[in-house]
Amino acid sequence: MIIPEDLRPIIGKRELRYSLNECSLLNAKRKSKRISTKVKGLFSKIGIEARKGNIGTSQMDKAKINKLISDMIRVTIADMEHEKATGKPITRGQLDDYLNDLGLFEHDYRESLSLRDYKIVFPVVDFLIKEGKLGIQKDSPDYLQFAAEVLKAQIHLLQIDRMQSTGDYSYRYRPQPTEWDTEPEPESETIGEVVAEYWAEKSGNWKPRTIPDYKIFRNTLINFVDKKTMIHTVDYAAGREYRDGTE
Repeated sequence: MIIPEDLRPIIGKRELRYSLNECSLLNAKRKSKRISTKVKGLFSKIGIEARKGNIGTSQMDKAKINKLISDMIRVTIADMEHEKATGKPITRGQLDDYLNDLGLFEHDYRESLSLRDYKIVFPVVDFLIKEGKLGIQKDSPDYLQFAAEVLKAQIHLLQIDRMQSTGDYSYRYRPQPTEWDTEPEPESETIGEVVAEYWAEKSGNWKPRTIPDYKIFRNTLINFVDKKTMIHTVDYAAGREYRDGTE
């Protein structure tokens, strides 16, 4: 891949070459297309950071790494949207083939994540570390952790790509926070706080003989969920699990 001219003084080279570790030319072409899209997004990010004066540090902390991945996702999604909006019309057969390719990629990525074998994303990880000057050693636990996060990001992008390809852009109008977002998620009250408020409000109307039973239920709930858990994170499945465990 040819590096944009304005980034060559920063990156220190004219082009990038990485082995995709593929014996199949078809698979190599498919993989290279997806990687090139992400690398273009990284080029954009490096350019932004260079203009801000942030390029050149010896390492980046976790928050900066998360932001780098988050920005990569946003840029890549925008690039995919633009490509689909302005590209040439395709046939039903071409769409089916593309969706099938997405399914194969997602299967490979999920399998790699499950097996803790991250070689499939090492080219992207190496690019981030070297060109972003992250200061992460390849044989370190941090490298594997970073690779796992990049792999999760790629799975997320495949899911978005599938949605776009089938005309579903609902993610644009109902954005969901991801693990790569650096802005903290608004906190709600904790289970402990909600239970305490409920107890203070209602217990005055309970009959004395029922209060010991209610205390048992209260304590069981808090021990099951953890009183520090945010109330908005407790879903229907957790409620059923609590109910089944107390019946």
